[in-house]
Amino acid sequence: MTNQSVARQWDEETLAAIRRDNPRPPVHARNLFHVSVAMYDAWAAYDATAKPYLTHEHVTSSDVERDRAIAISFAAYRVLSERYSSAL
Repeated sequence: MTNQSVARQWDEETLAAIRRDNPRPPVHARNLFHVSVAMYDAWAAYDATAKPYLTHEHVTSSDVERDRAIAISFAAYRVLSERYSSAL
């Protein structure tokens, strides 16, 4: 799994949390969307031409790839820890 992007790794964590949780398809669909949007907005904050979905921040960094990966991880973790606290 090390060759996968940080977003893909968090997608796998999301699916694992869904498997451990009670079956609630509409809730899980919404949560998948929210995790995806959070990760996209975290990614978009480091791209001058990207249009974020919910936020409107743009940041600069001396190490964009590292900081972008950290931001994506933080965003995904925050959503998952709120939505699947008992399944993480």
